[in-house]
Amino acid sequence: MYCTNKLYASAEAELNKNYQLLRGKLSENQKKILKKSQLAWIHERDAQCTTDTGIDVSCRLSTTQERNNWLRERLRECVAIGCKTNMLN
Repeated sequence: MYCTNKLYASAEAELNKNYQLLRGKLSENQKKILKKSQLAWIHERDAQCTTDTGIDVSCRLSTTQERNNWLRERLRECVAIGCKTNMLN
């Protein structure tokens, strides 16, 4: 459990970094879309990874890692072909 918590904390820090990096490449309208998308994702992750007995850290770790992959892919797109608004949802 300790190792999973440590990995989750690291993934969460990376998530914040990737979110800010992507945000820095977007227009004001795109930033609003990304924020809405991120808040919806957080809500979904929290609902999915919360049980009657508490928080499922392994679930949060895997979903956060998936979101990090998604954010990194959006960053690559911004660099390669430009930031596509329709990909931010």
